[in-house]
Amino acid sequence: HKILPDYSIVLQDNKSLDELLCNPLLLRIFRDALPKWQDTHPNTPLSNITRYDIYTAFMDDWFSSEAVRLCMQKADVLKDLPQQFLDFSLLLAIAMHKHKKDEIDTADKDNRLWEYLFTQRDKEMIEAWLGCPLRRVSEGRYSFVHKSFLEYFVANALWTAVKQTKKMTSWQHRLLSETPEIIYFLVEAVASDLDTGTEVLWNWIQQSKNRDVGVAAANAITVLNAANIKFVGEYGDLSGVQIAGADLEAGHFDHANFQGADLQNVNFSSAFLREANLCNTNMMGVKFGEYPYIKCNFFRAVAYSQNGKQLAVGTGRSIEVRDAKSGEIKQIICGHTSYVNSVAFNPDGSQVVSCSSDKTVQLWSVKDGKSTHT
Repeated sequence: HKILPDYSIVLQDNKSLDELLCNPLLLRIFRDALPKWQDTHPNTPLSNITRYDIYTAFMDDWFSSEAVRLCMQKADVLKDLPQQFLDFSLLLAIAMHKHKKDEIDTADKDNRLWEYLFTQRDKEMIEAWLGCPLRRVSEGRYSFVHKSFLEYFVANALWTAVKQTKKMTSWQHRLLSETPEIIYFLVEAVASDLDTGTEVLWNWIQQSKNRDVGVAAANAITVLNAANIKFVGEYGDLSGVQIAGADLEAGHFDHANFQGADLQNVNFSSAFLREANLCNTNMMGVKFGEYPYIKCNFFRAVAYSQNGKQLAVGTGRSIEVRDAKSGEIKQIICGHTSYVNSVAFNPDGSQVVSCSSDKTVQLWSVKDGKSTHT
């Protein structure tokens, strides 16, 4: 009973754990794992615990319990069963992540990995999968007990690759922007050793300039951005990086240098990009989260000049010529007696042509706003 008062403290101080209250299984994980985490982290404030910590403590206990159970059933089991259970879970989770599977079918002839993991007669492999948190969905079909178990093990495997092997193979499988739940786990894991995580992931981003590791680099910068790393100073040099598909929402990229980078389908929603260098970048499909806008009470027609520096806006019966960057009005052209329905610049931007409901088409001088032809 001593631990009960602390539950409310943890849940009140850590909003990332809110999901645990909505699912009986996840609430059980929290209930069982918190005391064990406290035992191994006696000097760490409860408010610092993360969902990644809770799942790690729960899985450690699960594997230990399964090892005891297996030892009671068999006299000749192999040593270090908990580690075997973990290794198998990580291998299986990464394979499912790579193939975008929530369930596996051991009869799937297109994937020999399932057959290798579940149908071979190797004693070590058989014992390894017997202790994993899996459930049989139907004959020959398996999934993790809960989808969050799969997400945790994928994040664990990816973090292990950063912390121990420094190899990016598993990071190259698919874009993490498709799986935000894995990103949440990963950010909490990276926070446990932020210096190492930042150093390795930043190195992978830089390697994309010269190697075909764009998916890993996109995932690396996605995780660093989610961990609130600001891309300024030495981290502002992103020239030539290949990060197509990265999720950089709300990122800090003021003055960053993206020159020559591959930014296809990058999500820049709500990102800070003041004076960022985007010259010669591939920005096909980039998402900024909002459309460009101008402050105007009413308009029916808009057109840019060919050099992109001027903007013509048909507002009612007049035409405003604006600076395309600042939106400042440089010239107001009047002369139509009804609404302006369309506008366009000539090739050098010195003239504007307009069509109006007054049944006229007129050519205007941008410099003085006078009509030169009707």
